Amino acid sequence: MGSATFDWIPAYEAIATSLLGYEDRQSELCDIVYDVIGERYKAMDPFTFFSMFNGKRRNVSKRAEAISKIVDSMGIDVEVPSGFEGVPLTNAQKWRFWDGGSRTIENNWGAFKAAVAFADSPDPTPDLISEKTWEWWSRRPLRARDISRCSTT
Repeated sequence: MGSATFDWIPAYEAIATSLLGYEDRQSELCDIVYDVIGERYKAMDPFTFFSMFNGKRRNVSKRAEAISKIVDSMGIDVEVPSGFEGVPLTNAQKWRFWDGGSRTIENNWGAFKAAVAFADSPDPTPDLISEKTWEWWSRRPLRARDISRCSTT
């Protein structure tokens, strides 16, 4: 078994960065969704957008094809990944990240922008996220609990 290459990271980062400019360009974003999956929407949030090609398109060639269409439509100059090791798949039957609430899509955009700002910050501070979340984050252990010794019987 070969080692994972994670060659999807540059494309996913470029798509995330480009998506920041589409919050107020919903019709263009929905046109991209239509080109990729053939379904029409009036509004789209970034989490559902990513889920579109990580749930609706499950095999490697279909995901690569979707990403190729996306980067072409967005004018992004990045290599289309050949593998997706480490990228979680969403449930193809429940791939949308909205619940029909009047502000769900707007709230998802806010969370996405905060996540990108947090990821891009060399020194994350409470200014990027709520004070309560920062308190939790700063106390959180840096490594996950070791479950290797847990019984499976």
